[in-house]
Amino acid sequence: MTGTASRLTGLQALAVARLVQAVVAILVLVQMIWTGLEPSAELEGVLVLIGAVLLVPVLPYAVTAVISALALDTSRPWASRLLCALGVVDLAVGALMLIAVTRSGTPLRSPLLVGLVPLMLGVATLVAWHRAYRTAG
Repeated sequence: MTGTASRLTGLQALAVARLVQAVVAILVLVQMIWTGLEPSAELEGVLVLIGAVLLVPVLPYAVTAVISALALDTSRPWASRLLCALGVVDLAVGALMLIAVTRSGTPLRSPLLVGLVPLMLGVATLVAWHRAYRTAG
């Protein structure tokens, strides 16, 4: 396997991880909206509103992740910039989630791990992007 092919395989693995992250986020938000629409829900208006508001940025992120994954093995110049942009978005979202969790005063067990997932994905994407595209050019 050549160096370029192994770098591409690493980027493809990150693209799949990003797709899984986007699908899980959509499923969680749809479940939140669905739960809020049930007649026995105590926080119906709040759950529907928060789920709908959070779904607005998650859907374009998911579409962009699909486009990025499909265009990864092509030589289109915008594909590498799109990959880098998604890495920056993951990095920012992960950092903001970690700040929110640490400031909320909750025990730092599973909520901290939720914020670490996009943070690690963003760092890994930017490192892989740098290795694959920056050194090639």
